Amino acid sequence: MLNRRRQKSLGNAKAAFLLLLFSLGGCSSLPPRNTQYSMPPPDVLKSPLYQDVEALGKKHQGDSGFELLSDGMDALAVRMKLIQRSEVSLDVQYYIWHDDLIGQVMANQILAAADRGVFVRMLLDDLDTSGKDRPLRILDHHPNIEVRLFNPFPSRSLRWTGFIRDGSRLNRRMHNKSITADGALTVVGGRNIGDEYFNASHEVRFSDIDVLGVGPIALNVRANFNQYWDSMYSYPIAQLVDLEEDMDAALNTLRDRSDTNYQLALTSEYADAVRARWDIVGRIDASRKVNWGDWRLFIDSPEKIGTDEIAEETHIAPRLLEVLDQAENEILLISPYFVPGKQFTKFLVDKVRQGKRVKIMTNSLAANDVAMVHGGYKKYRRDLVEGGVALYEFKANPYLPEAERVKLSWIADTRASLHGKYFVLDGKQLFVGSFNLDPRSVALNTEMGILYEDPQTASNIAQTFDQYASVVGYRIQLDEDDDLTWMTLEDGVQQIYHSEPQTSWWQRLFLSVASWFVPESQL
Repeated sequence: MLNRRRQKSLGNAKAAFLLLLFSLGGCSSLPPRNTQYSMPPPDVLKSPLYQDVEALGKKHQGDSGFELLSDGMDALAVRMKLIQRSEVSLDVQYYIWHDDLIGQVMANQILAAADRGVFVRMLLDDLDTSGKDRPLRILDHHPNIEVRLFNPFPSRSLRWTGFIRDGSRLNRRMHNKSITADGALTVVGGRNIGDEYFNASHEVRFSDIDVLGVGPIALNVRANFNQYWDSMYSYPIAQLVDLEEDMDAALNTLRDRSDTNYQLALTSEYADAVRARWDIVGRIDASRKVNWGDWRLFIDSPEKIGTDEIAEETHIAPRLLEVLDQAENEILLISPYFVPGKQFTKFLVDKVRQGKRVKIMTNSLAANDVAMVHGGYKKYRRDLVEGGVALYEFKANPYLPEAERVKLSWIADTRASLHGKYFVLDGKQLFVGSFNLDPRSVALNTEMGILYEDPQTASNIAQTFDQYASVVGYRIQLDEDDDLTWMTLEDGVQQIYHSEPQTSWWQRLFLSVASWFVPESQL
């Protein structure tokens, strides 16, 4: 009798809890998008910076100039100089913007640009904005700054309830990363805005990569930014967040706090290291020496958020596969989150059978900051290795040359993780962007990247990979018993591991069990 009462009581409690969840999820939904808060963007064609770069571009017959940004401090310095060089407009599009040293420094420089008359458009994915509504809304109050949130959550306080009502939509995110000045200069790549992406974190250091684009490519990035800005999924933050306070006073307070944080940041050891590279980075304008070449911009349509069909009109994945299919000799793939699936695994193995070299670097389990992705990837390791693919896994604590250790002395003991997303074809072409080789980038999140001709840089990357892949990573091989092994060089001596290096049996067991419950399509 007591058991029946308890069961009935539990049943009633469950029903009440579910009713509460559905009521919370249904208490708010996205209002119709309202652009009355918006201002028309300025005409960048009148910008002196744009005109200088355009004149230079004409000498190169439509080609654009490119410079790879592999060093985190260089990548920050280039962004800072790009912001400072802007005269008319800044278009900023990011998946993540942390409120840390790097995030505060970048925000301060953007606010300073707006104060001198530059019109700033900030488009941020809403997944990472929890707790940031107030400062973003205050920033939006600036007459020269407009902030929009992409694919926003309907409830600003109980964000998680949105997944109950509209989980399919909210599961799809804007993963694009770019910043463009005056339609003349742009930086596109894998870095979000946060300490870990620019060698400034004491906890983890992401090995990441961007590319600086000069000339027609920048105007093209801006045109595609406009598509996202005008998309039905892009909401003015002023429509979503209403602050009942003196906004002028709040903006002045925010500016004062931002300036204070910026001055404090300048006293850090990291800032000293960046300043030491400031002159090395050089000017960010038409006079910069870059490698000029042919290019193609790949950007998912923002409408990808609302469709399940993978089509060339909305998705870049089919077009990228066509590019890879054109490789004549070698494909080098770098992807931190690598879940190839059966079809792409077969594609890569077929390329090896056709006599082409296929090399891949992804994160090891110890280095991966999203362990569940590793669970999806490891199912395809054996097929790739047996098929002749040269497969490597990045170390959580890779060896660094002495000069590199000195340069990063303040984070010498941090864990490393691969985060750059790029590939090299035949030592001639480079693709750099936000696209991971996983189902989420293929079908769910929006992505972008640039494919460009740069034989010198591409061949240098390929040669460096061949020289150091077994130093910073583990080569996955099969031993005489047909078991997977992890081979690496440690202080010049070959070491072979017979299980996932730098992990415990508990980590491996947990991942094996947990991976049963996460669909591969979500990785």
